[in-house]
Amino acid sequence: MVSLFRIKLSCLSAGSSQGTLTFFDAKKSNILTSDPVNVGFQATLGRAQSRGIEFELHRHLTDYLYFDLSYAVMDTKTVGEVINAEWGSLVPSGSRLVNVPRHQATAIFTTETMLARKASKFGVKARYIGSRLGDSVDPSYQLPAVTLFSVFMHIDLSDKLQAQLNIDNIFDKYYVHNSYNRLWTVPGEPVSARAAIRYQF
Repeated sequence: MVSLFRIKLSCLSAGSSQGTLTFFDAKKSNILTSDPVNVGFQATLGRAQSRGIEFELHRHLTDYLYFDLSYAVMDTKTVGEVINAEWGSLVPSGSRLVNVPRHQATAIFTTETMLARKASKFGVKARYIGSRLGDSVDPSYQLPAVTLFSVFMHIDLSDKLQAQLNIDNIFDKYYVHNSYNRLWTVPGEPVSARAAIRYQF
């Protein structure tokens, strides 16, 4: 079960900028975490609460170049102490949740142009993921913060046909995508490219 309280404030300026500030307080029950006895398995943790602030900004730097920025700071933790009868371990109230960063941000620069007389967009994206807890039983196991870069291209080949190309992690940086515990940590993808063609009927 999920309950959510959200306050959203928006600000519009004369044609060049748009910003949104959101305050949220969400609660969720029966979430999963790593089982401290049976390694590689999961168990329900009870209830958790997530409070934070999200900020989004869209700004036109020129007629054909614009900038998007989003930033979130979150405080996620368990609500109440939880004892599971099967594995007999206590998860204290206020414990952090696995794989949830306190800080994360995304910045995107996009330019619109013409390529072979076709309307096109090119851009670069930077994504920051803050440090995260990697094991709910061992708070000392932390996943390091990382900043990843990607580039993208979109071309309107016709009124109904579009082509898209994305190249992610362009610097081929090693990072940890997520973790269940010290013995089960999943690395992120190396540099990768994805292409797509979309036709609208």
